[in-house]
Amino acid sequence: MYWPGAERTPSGSGLPVLVYFYGGGFTIAGIDWVSWDARLRSRARDAGIVIVAADYAHAPERRFPTQPEQCWSAFEWTRAHAEQLGASRNRIAVGGASSGATSPPP
Repeated sequence: MYWPGAERTPSGSGLPVLVYFYGGGFTIAGIDWVSWDARLRSRARDAGIVIVAADYAHAPERRFPTQPEQCWSAFEWTRAHAEQLGASRNRIAVGGASSGATSPPP
């Protein structure tokens, strides 16, 4: 979770929220990589948004369609908890990098 300020955004603030899926070909990387953390902190601050950075299982240990299903679940969770996160459930965007940009099913 990333908020635009140093503190968590108060519940019900109504900020836009981005559900973000990192890249890595569904096989490498991870949400805890230092470069992802720095990028997402900067994006939340600069855009004034809440970012939910979703993790997913890697292949080959977990095979398709595990990854897109996990990403879809992260989107649904975000929508259900948006108000608690200081975001609006009506202002949700989905994005990602590389394989993470292809994760959510239509």
